[in-house]
Amino acid sequence: MKKAFTLIELLVVIAIIAILAAILFPVFAQAKLAAKKTSDLSNQKQIGTALQIYLADADDVLPPYRTRNTPNPYSPHPNITGNSAGRVFFNQLLHPYVKNNDMWKSPGNPQAWVNTNLSCDPAVGDDDNQNVGDGCSYGGQNSYGVNNYMFPSGASLASAVRTVGLSATAIDQPADTYLMMNSRYYNVLPRYVRNGAKVMDGLLVGDTSGLNPADPTSYADTRDYYFHYWKYVNYGLSFSNTGVATGQLYLTDAASTAAVEKRAKGIFNGNLNVVFADTHAKTQDYIRVIDDLINRPSASSWDPYKLGVKQ
Repeated sequence: MKKAFTLIELLVVIAIIAILAAILFPVFAQAKLAAKKTSDLSNQKQIGTALQIYLADADDVLPPYRTRNTPNPYSPHPNITGNSAGRVFFNQLLHPYVKNNDMWKSPGNPQAWVNTNLSCDPAVGDDDNQNVGDGCSYGGQNSYGVNNYMFPSGASLASAVRTVGLSATAIDQPADTYLMMNSRYYNVLPRYVRNGAKVMDGLLVGDTSGLNPADPTSYADTRDYYFHYWKYVNYGLSFSNTGVATGQLYLTDAASTAAVEKRAKGIFNGNLNVVFADTHAKTQDYIRVIDDLINRPSASSWDPYKLGVKQ
């Protein structure tokens, strides 16, 4: 007579399998996350290397993060609408050196797109709460953002792009200066308060029209329209801003700020990948990155000149 498993034995086996699954599944999840982070780090490292090759062809002058009044090379396209049709973006400027559009898609970004945002409704437009009229596919890609203190916007490709940006030779301590990082928008800034706290002195940020990129001191009092852009770092959620006036103090409520942090911390277990101006790439703590200007005001990794901040 064949002996069958008793109910108790079956329950014990099931319980053991459940315990093993509870132990192993998180391990598998962590291994998958680690693989994504490594792949993302490789993407950024290769983009940084491509930028160095670009610099060799551009007299060591960094490109703008986008140009104006220049047809988007992927237009016409039904999902390149509004102002995005008249812009060339950072990833497109580097395409002759990267030559792989998929490299601009982070495995940590669940809604990654490059050149054409197919999830955007052309009838509505507006990627990531951009201004009305910017349209779909604005930014060229939504996985990596450059340090806005190093990359200004350019007027047009016809107006000598190479004279618009920051000279790479002017960067003090390139091994400790942020170049690019995980971001749902194409240019980012650290988290800091303009009024009554810390203001970066002498940097390319905000409305720089009419100022001299070769003279860092000319940027000391530039109005900063973008200092809430820390919310895009590591794919944080968007939230509305209430301002006294354009370019002045923006207020954000604690709940919205917490929502941004929670989402961003959930991408790579509280970390993100960063590529530095010398093109080495590494993983850093998310809060450390967005608050680096607050915590290290005299020598922040956001500051290419290491001029510090003023009160």
